[in-house]
Amino acid sequence: MSKVKRQVRRMWWDIKDIAFFGTNISRKNGMFMSMANSIPVGSIYDMDKNFFGNFSDRNLVFTHESLDKKYANFPRILNDSAKASTSFELDVAQNTDLNVLANILETIKITNISAELETLIKKARNVTVDIKSWGVDYIEEGELAVFLTKMANQNDPRIQQILDGDNYVATRGIWIKGITLKSSMDEETIAKIKAIAEVKEIDLAEAKIGLNTDSSNSLDINLDFDKKFYPFFKFRSIKFEKSEDYYLIAENQSQERDVILDDVNFSEFTV
Repeated sequence: MSKVKRQVRRMWWDIKDIAFFGTNISRKNGMFMSMANSIPVGSIYDMDKNFFGNFSDRNLVFTHESLDKKYANFPRILNDSAKASTSFELDVAQNTDLNVLANILETIKITNISAELETLIKKARNVTVDIKSWGVDYIEEGELAVFLTKMANQNDPRIQQILDGDNYVATRGIWIKGITLKSSMDEETIAKIKAIAEVKEIDLAEAKIGLNTDSSNSLDINLDFDKKFYPFFKFRSIKFEKSEDYYLIAENQSQERDVILDDVNFSEFTV
């Protein structure tokens, strides 16, 4: 992972601690996914490790949607009540803050509409990021452990695949819906953005990106999502409970084994 990417991820965790509180998701048990992650909680990932033993990549194994369709009794997603809107500030004069802004613009793929527009937006002197709505989705970990134990002892092939690998389940997730970027700019930059917006009006509308250029020295960018995005997940490791009687289990295949969701420590995660 590049130094810039590491800095951006650390910055996102700093933002999380300020803007999203009371979530039970930390740098130790959680992971910043991306601002464009629409895969919900209850999904299962395989984690790769590099030569030094640090996590280096994540691969989606099963989504909650696919497992929910396959199994009528797969634990459903539960919701905390939606939280009040929240916001945070970016000082674009600082390289890390500028990279976070670039990360948001990359997420909404604004460069696909106009690379010049993206460059102009990055000229903002400061940016306030308003999150219109956010909350926490989760699954009951106890119910999931019971489900996995039952299906594993029935030799279900999908659950066996999960248990045969180094797999993790996202049990909690911070979701966001709707972002407004409020930035101050000089009059010349605003005029250039307004000209591009007129030419790209249809493209911006299809991408659900609204540009408010009514002021000569400020720009509001409204991103109206029609679905939830999950920038942060809490993970648990999926494994069989350790037993001193493995030799008995090997001899007696009818003996049941319990599946547990174990704590993780992603403090040294390198992705």
